Amino acid sequence: MEREKLAEQLTNLTEGERELKKAWQNGGQDLLKSGMTYTQYQAYVQEGRCIQTADSHYYRDMSEEYLGNTVMEVEERIHMTRHERYGYPVLHN
Repeated sequence: MEREKLAEQLTNLTEGERELKKAWQNGGQDLLKSGMTYTQYQAYVQEGRCIQTADSHYYRDMSEEYLGNTVMEVEERIHMTRHERYGYPVLHN
C-alpha cells in the first residue's frame, strides 16, 4: 500500500503543476529554454507571460537579494525542495 501511495505522489501532477502545464501548452515553452533571474520572472508575471502558483514564493526565497545569484558558501544545514514540473528555470541558490 505504501508503495502505491508513493508512486501516486510521484506521478500525479499537483494543482500548481497542472496550472504550469496549461501555461506551457498555451505557448509558454520558450520560457523553459534558459534560466531567468527573479527580477526577470517578476517582469514576466507582470506582463502575463508567467503565472504564479502556491509554490512560486520559492523563487523569491531562494534567490540572493532576489537576483538569482548562486552563492559559493556552504551552509551546515541542507534544505530540500521538490521542484514543480513545468516550473520556470529561475536561477536560485
